[in-house]
Amino acid sequence: MPVSIFSIEHADISAHYFPSRTAFSASTKPTAAAVGEMIEAESARLAGALSAIDVSASTLSTDAGASYPAAYEWCRDTIRLGAAIRVMQAIAGAGAVPEFWVTQLEARYKALADNGFSALGDAPRPSQLGPRSHVSAHDLDRGDLDLLSDVIPPFRKNDAQ
Repeated sequence: MPVSIFSIEHADISAHYFPSRTAFSASTKPTAAAVGEMIEAESARLAGALSAIDVSASTLSTDAGASYPAAYEWCRDTIRLGAAIRVMQAIAGAGAVPEFWVTQLEARYKALADNGFSALGDAPRPSQLGPRSHVSAHDLDRGDLDLLSDVIPPFRKNDAQ
C-alpha cells in the first residue's frame, strides 16, 4: 500500500521552502525523485504518528481535504516541513538546517502526541477514546454478566487470608 502523501510533490517543497532555487529535476541535487522519496518518508512518519492516536491518514487525505480541511492542511504543512529539512540536509548538511524548522517540526509532533486528534483542528474523533484492555481491543466482551467470574484474585499477602 503506498503511503498517503496528501498530494505533496517536489514542486511544493521548492515553492514553500526553496523559492529562489532552481526547481528540482532529474539533474539537480537532490533530484526530484530523491525529494519524492523524502516526501514519502515524511508521509510515513506522519501516518505512524496519526496511527498512534487512532486517526487514519487515509481518512484525512481520501477526498483531498473536503471533509477535514484543517486536519488535511495541518498534515500537508507537517510533511512539507519535514521534507524541507531532509532536502536541506541533502543540499548542505545537517548543520545548515535552520533551527527554527527543526523546532517547529518537533512542536508539531509534540502537539499531536500531547493533544491527540484535537491538534489537527477538525479531524474525526477516534472510534474509541481512553485506555483499552485486551477485552475491548479484541472484542471479547459478550455483554452477559452471568459469564463474569466472582473470584477475587489475591494481590497482597493479607488478601489471601
